[in-house]
Amino acid sequence: MIDESIENETLKERETLEALAVKIALYATEADEKTLEAAKLVGEARKRVEAGDAGDVTWETWARENIKLCDSRLRELQRIAEAEDPRKELERQRKMTRERVERHREKKKSAALRNGGARITEIAELEEDRQSLIKWAREAPIERVAEVLSDIQQYDSAETVSGSGQSAETAAA
Repeated sequence: MIDESIENETLKERETLEALAVKIALYATEADEKTLEAAKLVGEARKRVEAGDAGDVTWETWARENIKLCDSRLRELQRIAEAEDPRKELERQRKMTRERVERHREKKKSAALRNGGARITEIAELEEDRQSLIKWAREAPIERVAEVLSDIQQYDSAETVSGSGQSAETAAA
């Protein structure tokens, strides 16, 4: 539950807003009870800031400057604080987060399968081409195979030269 020291301190005197900001950030990262306490403190801090305890500043500005949490986490705590049943709201938020994470994982998995499927098809086509070439080379007359290999070497040489910025004619000269 709530630390006795915190409870006693709250009873003795109202905490400064700065102290509330530190506690909110601390409690928000701990277990359910601390999260619920953080939400309660967020509600209290908001009421006090909106009542003018922090001077002429809006709640959003004050919270951003003083509570070291991201905006989305702070909004979650505000929703918990404003809920009729804070514990149910916390459970609802966790359920939504689990569902969002699951949807994200499924989306990634689906994309990986689609991309992987394309790669598998591409590899299968390359293997099919490879097998066709091997079959052709085994059945073709040796002179024709030698001619094709010569053409391939010339093509490879031209590609290498053109990749370096030289023309095939310049490289041959």
